[in-house]
Amino acid sequence: MKCVKAKGVPVVVYEPTLDEPEFFSSEVTHGPETFKAGCDVNVDKR
Repeated sequence: MKCVKAKGVPVVVYEPTLDEPEFFSSEVTHGPETFKAGCDVNVDKR
């Protein structure tokens, strides 16, 4: 996440259980459809 943001790429975090509007200065979204509609690339880190 840090490397991507350092390149100037905006990061959106999908986390339905997080009550904060931001996570490490990145927007947090709670709905999967909203997340998919606002993203060009989806990176899943498990």
